Amino acid sequence: MQGYLRIGDMVAPLSLAKGPRLADGRLVSLGADGLDVGGDRWPVAYARDGDRLWVHLGGQIHELVWVDPVAFHEAAGAAGANNIVAAPMPGLVVRLIASEGQEVCEGDPLLVIESMKLETTLRAPADGALALHVAAGQGFDRGAPLATITPKD
Repeated sequence: MQGYLRIGDMVAPLSLAKGPRLADGRLVSLGADGLDVGGDRWPVAYARDGDRLWVHLGGQIHELVWVDPVAFHEAAGAAGANNIVAAPMPGLVVRLIASEGQEVCEGDPLLVIESMKLETTLRAPADGALALHVAAGQGFDRGAPLATITPKD
């Protein structure tokens, strides 16, 4: 099963098959002694309320929200499917061309992905502000939302 973890404005695909894993395959676990992401450990304090988890890490509090994949895609569809840059195939983000929050125009290059040794530049489907849901080096599944464009008012 795959879902999405919303951390502030960022959305990260999270697979629950074989334990909770990020899109790049790193196992994620949160225990009484800290947060472990792919073998890297950080001491944290946390509190849980339903699908929300508040994590105190590095002097900051982060709210993490589990988002069911069906609910995620229904909300994205209601917001306007034309504003979502979805992965056309599974792959890896090679590099980001545009920056988080940047105003982009329809057709502007946003990021470069690689799948089966083929690099593809994904472009903005509309004018607006860019919200990136992936980072360079991150893997993703086909159909995963990589970015969203919020239209100008």
